[in-house]
Formats: sequence, structure tokens, C-alpha cells
Amino acid sequence: MVSKYFPYEKFREGQREAIEKILGSYERGFKNIVLKAPTGFGKTSVALSSMMFYKPVLHSVRTRNEIQPVLRDLKTSFRKNRDFRYVFIYSAHRMCPLLKNKNVDPNDFWLGCQILRLSGRCEYYKNLASVDEEDIFRIVSNEDLPEKIVDEIIKRHNVCPFFALARLAEKSDYIVATYPYIFDPDLQEIIFGERDISEFSVVVDEAHMLSMPSRIFSEEFSTNDIKHMINEIHRWLGDLPLIRESLNKLLNQVSKIGVGGGLRKIDKKEVGLDDHLIDLVIDASIEIKKKVLTELLERRGVEEALSRKVYSVKIATALSALKDERFDIFVSKESSEEAFIKIAAVDFSVIGEVLNRYKKILLMSGTPPTQEFFRDLIGLKDLEYIDVREFTDWSPIDSMAIIIATELSSKYEERGEVIYKLYADYIKIFREEIDHLKMIVYPSYDFMRNILKYLDLDKDLVEDQKTKYEDFLDNIFIERDATLHVVAGGKIAEGIEFVDKNRSLLKAVFIAGTPYPQPDDYLKELVKRRPKDLDEEIFRRRLLLNEAFIRSAQAMGRAVRSPEDHALIVLGDRRFLSKELREMIGFKRAGFARNIFEFRSLVKKVVEEYI
Repeated sequence: MVSKYFPYEKFREGQREAIEKILGSYERGFKNIVLKAPTGFGKTSVALSSMMFYKPVLHSVRTRNEIQPVLRDLKTSFRKNRDFRYVFIYSAHRMCPLLKNKNVDPNDFWLGCQILRLSGRCEYYKNLASVDEEDIFRIVSNEDLPEKIVDEIIKRHNVCPFFALARLAEKSDYIVATYPYIFDPDLQEIIFGERDISEFSVVVDEAHMLSMPSRIFSEEFSTNDIKHMINEIHRWLGDLPLIRESLNKLLNQVSKIGVGGGLRKIDKKEVGLDDHLIDLVIDASIEIKKKVLTELLERRGVEEALSRKVYSVKIATALSALKDERFDIFVSKESSEEAFIKIAAVDFSVIGEVLNRYKKILLMSGTPPTQEFFRDLIGLKDLEYIDVREFTDWSPIDSMAIIIATELSSKYEERGEVIYKLYADYIKIFREEIDHLKMIVYPSYDFMRNILKYLDLDKDLVEDQKTKYEDFLDNIFIERDATLHVVAGGKIAEGIEFVDKNRSLLKAVFIAGTPYPQPDDYLKELVKRRPKDLDEEIFRRRLLLNEAFIRSAQAMGRAVRSPEDHALIVLGDRRFLSKELREMIGFKRAGFARNIFEFRSLVKKVVEEYI
């Protein structure tokens, strides 16, 4: 039974035991299982082999790049069994034949796509009626690269690949999809139609993403986007005083907020963002989109019409979340030129509410929150926690040489020019001694900015709010000894694989300050909206410790992706001496640098003997 759907001939160390433990836990009545397993363990194969006995299964991954490994295992398993159907789903705008290589806002795209479909202007959608689902599945089952499958569907059948795959999903046993198709009911209705979502079992990969509601449930737009929207309304609809005044009030509130300081809350009522106004904004955005499409369809054609950005749609979509009282509006301002407005969930119940609808849940990560976190904060009962270290001899922490720099501290009470310069001095040594790709991870943009002013950055790569994965990856594969400055919990520290030929290119990580969440307005709202039966101090402690652990461990894990890798990890904050944090990260041994001279000596020794 354990090996029926396992894709390969042999199990890796601990895989058979993990599958047996998962199946046994479900048989004993557990509904929710957390699987803690490092990169390289083969979590995907374990999930597939376990969950296929509780199909239909919705297997969620964070990005479309993570779909391919799941498809590879499904393809191999299917060739052994041939008693199930599978499919994948990701962003419709990235699959659309009309938008090849064009970057569009997904919400803007969906409205345009809907208008074109309903008006009969999309030939690719109309052609779906003549295509057999079995023909689509043959293409899916013969390939494991999603982009190639999409291209082949278009080439062979001249149809919309998204809706061709969506129709296949209605009858599939195993569906691989990006996060929105797990957490967004509107998208689920497009894919599954009348199908009862409670019939599904769910796999959530990268489950550490659930440690903050805003990581799953948030939308963002900029002050420049608001200005564009005001101009769109004036051009296409004339003057709409209620909307114009509210948007200008929002811009005025943002202008009063200083640079830095994390997320700052704005009172919805002060800017007039009640349900009535939000409905007016939504109606206005739909009307503008229709007018833009109509004009461009006549003058430029379908491709140009669909790709034209309408800022009003993006903003209306974000604001619509505010109709749920568990969402609030915040501002992030890291420069005086532009600020970002974030509409984010401030209540963990939005996550628990979605997950509790499913039949069985398997949450997987190398750095998941604790069992108490899932139970008490998110609200998942009947929970079993499985750590594969009980079945294996190796853990990524075993391949890390760890130095704790005890002279450093990022505590708010100790911050100032003296500590910023001291961090810069340590980083200079780290940069000089490591002749490989290296990464410095800061707890916030504000903290990073204060340290970087003391450093020469001519050859360094620095993350900001607009940074894209591609910006870093292109440079990394050219400059193999580059220095990366990134923010903990950001898209670089947790999102990029620095790997070539199955080995990590990243040889050293300096965590410049314990990455506790900033004590900003967002954190205050989370504490205020905590579960009623949970003491404030307990809630705060669990939230802060789990987030610091996840951000630290994720950053450290970028450097060790297999047992063959070795890396230097510098924990630049005396708070890493905390027993709780050390136990969560899992290291038992470390070198201690009490001053900058000891630090240089220890780094030199690790480089010579270990890296």
C-alpha cells in the first residue's frame, strides 16, 4: 500500500517511514498533519504517495516554478498505475495566448478576459467546444514542464490552455495549483464550478507561509497607482466627486506618514472607505475597463486591448477586501518619492476558515510553525506533527558552521548610529573574507538602510520593494562572489534557489539582527484580533518566536540544499543566545565572537577548514 503511488523504485532515507506515519495518523482520526522535512528529503513524493488514498487532492505550491517537480512525480507515478487523472493550474494571464511575454496585473487581466469571453471576442475560448478532454490529458501526461504543456495545447488545438486545463480539473484526482486556487473562493468557482470543495484533501507546500495572514491574504498598490486612477476616472467617466475626494484623502493621509517604521494603519472611516464607496469604486473600475477595451478593440485589436493596464481595476480589487472586517488598510513608506498601500488580513481566522473546509490537510515545510501555533492561532484541531528527523540521520543544520556575534544587537532600545556602524564593520569583514556568493539578511528595510550608508555598495546587490527574482538571478550567475543585501521574510531570502547542478552557490549567510516582526501597526492589529481564549502575552510570544525562527531558518536554508553543501552562518545578534530560539532553529554547537577581532579570526578559520 505504501509504495503503490510512490514514483520511484527506491525510497530515500526516512520516506517510507514518513508515509506510514502520515497514513497511520489519518487512520487514527487526525484530520490535519504537519510534515517537517528539509529540502532534499523528497516531500513531494511523500505527499503524493500518502494523499492519493484520500483523493481528490488539491496540491498547492507557492509559485508556478514549483509546479514542475510535482508534475514530474505525478507523471512517473501515472506510468506505474494509470488509475488516476491529474492536471495543473496557475495564473491565467501567464497562460493566455494573447499575452505571450507581456506582464499584466492579474486582476486587471481577469476582468478583461471575462468581457472578451462573454462578448465572443476570444477565438481561443470559443474553440474549446471542439476539444476532447482526453486529448488535453494526453498532452499533460507526456510532459512535466508546465510551459511546454501550455505551448503544446495552443499549438495542437488553438484553444485557451487555462480553460482547457480547468475543464480537465473538474474530473481530475490530483490537481497541482498555486496558492490562490486554494485560498480564493472566486478562483475555485472558475475551476471547480459545482464541485463541493469539502470533498478535497489539500497539500500546502511551504506551509511556513501561513505564519502571517498578510502573506496569504493581501493586495498592494502604490500612491502613483492612485494618481493614475484619478486621471482614468476623469478621462473616461468625468468627475465622480465621492471617489475623487476619498482617494485624495487617502493620498493626504499617506503624505503625513514619515519614511520607515514598518506598516502604518490608516482608518478606513477617515478616508471615507465604507462599503458603499467601495461598491462605487468597483462599478467605476468595471466601466472604465469596458470603455478602454471597446476603444482599443476597434483601433488596436484584441492583444493590445487585453494587455492595456487599467489602474482602477487593481485598486478596486484591493479595496474590495475591506468589506470583510478582518482586513485593514496600511501604508509602507520606504522612500519619500512613493508609498505602498497594503490591504491585509489582520486575523488568523481567515486562514483557518479556508483550511477547515477541506477533508484532510497535509502541511509541509522545512521550517513550519510549531504545533501550538497551528492549533491555537490558526485554529486547526485534530493535529499531528511529524518531524522526519526521527527517521533520518542528516539535517541541514549539520552542514552549517555557526558563529554568534554577541557584541551585536538589533533591539530597538539599542539602535542608533553606533550600533549601525558596528554592524557595518562586521559586514565588511564578512564580505572581505568570503570569496563566494554571500547574503546579508536584515530584519527590515529601515534597519538595512541605516547600515548600508556606512558601506561601499559598488559591487553589491540590494533588495528593495520593487526587486524581482530575475534582477538577482541574472547577476548571481555572472558574479559568483557577489554580496546580496536582502530583508528577512522577503522574496529573495525565502524565494530564490541559489543552485547550480544540485549544489548551492551560496556559501555564507549573515543574519544582521534577529528578524522579529517590526513592532508596527500591523503587529498591533494582529495582537488585538487574537483568538479570544488566548492570553495576549502568550499570543505575542508565539507569534514573535515563530516568525523569528522561520525567517532565520529560511535564510540559513538558502545555503544548504543537500548533504554535499557546507556553509558559514553568522547570527549577528546576542538574542540568538536565547534557549527557545536556539532550540527552534535546532543547532547545538556554535562559535562565539565577543568582539570584532574574535569574529575575523573565527570567520577565517571556518573559510579555511570548512568552506
